[in-house]
Amino acid sequence: MPHARIAQRKLEKILQYFCQDFTATQTSLLTGVSRVTINKYYDQFRRTILAYQHAAMETIGAELLHEYEVVSEGMTKGKNLLQQKIQLFGMHIAKGKIYTQATSVVEGSQLIAHARNWAQKGSTVYASLRNGCEGILFQGSNHFRVCKSNLAALPEQYRDCAGSVMQFFTYVQHRVKKFHGVCTQKFVLHLKESEMRFNEGQERMYKILHKSLFPSSTPKELTGVEA
Repeated sequence: MPHARIAQRKLEKILQYFCQDFTATQTSLLTGVSRVTINKYYDQFRRTILAYQHAAMETIGAELLHEYEVVSEGMTKGKNLLQQKIQLFGMHIAKGKIYTQATSVVEGSQLIAHARNWAQKGSTVYASLRNGCEGILFQGSNHFRVCKSNLAALPEQYRDCAGSVMQFFTYVQHRVKKFHGVCTQKFVLHLKESEMRFNEGQERMYKILHKSLFPSSTPKELTGVEA
């Protein structure tokens, strides 16, 4: 944890607001702690999540067989997909939970070629179109247009996978946009945060982080504070 003269009770409150997805600015106003200090704690919380999620992947022996993409930078207005840099990430679905790993960054103009190449190697690849509302699913030499309204029309072996991928992709993309784009260096932290939020929910997330950060104390229930 960052070294600062802040009582544990207030640190726990900062953690509560983080788990409830309050921005650093909102938490600063609620606690009276500077936004810069809140951001330092938020960064530490995300690094704790990163370590926890990596350990969870090792426990289940996840192999990242599927690769998908999400825009992490190049979000400047006026730029189209071909002018953007695209952050790719691998995804493994096991026991109703999603596990991820950031992979490579490619130019937007190379996205489809990259997707076809990975599909030929045996991966199932989802490339997003229209801000995540629809996409293209590549498998081998086959490809399918995917959107929420046509999931039932997909071949059965792709149906559940495509639905889970679209749901998680939309969730990650929403969070990336919340920060007006995320730099490549920070993307993995936000990806793993989204993974934990998606898998565990706020209450379970808070208990996991509280146990890691304050092992000698018992977590309180999350309160429904509005910013």
